[in-house]
This record gives sequence, C-alpha cells and structure tokens, in this order.
Amino acid sequence: MVDWGTVPNATGYRVYRSASPDGPFTRAASISVATGKVTIEIGVPYEYIQIWPPSGDSFEYVEVVDGRRTYFQVAAFNAGGSGPRSAVVCAAPPGATETC
Repeated sequence: MVDWGTVPNATGYRVYRSASPDGPFTRAASISVATGKVTIEIGVPYEYIQIWPPSGDSFEYVEVVDGRRTYFQVAAFNAGGSGPRSAVVCAAPPGATETC
C-alpha cells in the first residue's frame, strides 16, 4: 500500500512502479479527483489495483501483481500538466520473500 496527501489544484494523481529503486518507472494507474475513476495503465498481468481517498486529504494505492517488493512514485496532475514525482517508496505484500 502506498499513500499520499492531496496537492492543491490537482485534478488527478498517477502512480508509477518499478522493480528497481533506480527505475525505470512505468505508469501503473491514475485516478481522477472529480469522478473517482481509476484508469489501470500497467502493461503486465495483475490481480488487483485500486486507488481511493480514505479521507478528504489523502489517497491510497493498493496493488497485487507478483508478490515481490516494488518501488513507487506518485505525481499530481491537472490541465496544465504533471507535477514532479514524489520520492521513491518501497512496498512489499505480507509474506513476500523480498522485503523493503
């Protein structure tokens, strides 16, 4: 699970993933703030991907792809373009052989 706080004027957020902390990072999914619609952008098989706002000032991303640790970045976007990506964070599912 990866979570982040809201960014003023953001109309959506895009999550990027990589098997390495140094990348390359590819798009995994995005969410529209206005509609809550999640668009899956990952190009590999996955079991489950979801983004939702658990509170009014944060978002949460959950992914089940291959049971290994994965590295993530998040970027806010609006009609003017995409903002800078966040710092890299590591996540691993419970019981994974590779931990962060």
